[in-house]
Amino acid sequence: MIYRVTMDLYFDDEDQANDFYHDGEVALPKSVVINPALPGQENGYIRLHQCEHELQPPLECTIIKEQIKY
Repeated sequence: MIYRVTMDLYFDDEDQANDFYHDGEVALPKSVVINPALPGQENGYIRLHQCEHELQPPLECTIIKEQIKY
């Protein structure tokens, strides 16, 4: 059985966003890779984006940091 947690949260404070990202860093090593070394391999990951959706026109998000479970 596999259990999946996904979250897409926005913060207007960089420190709060980094704190939440750190929570992901703690959880990532506890996660598993599904179908390792097979064509359908699924990796866990955490990403911190800088988004500027409030601008007109909205700009694309930029990944500031990312970690992937291999």
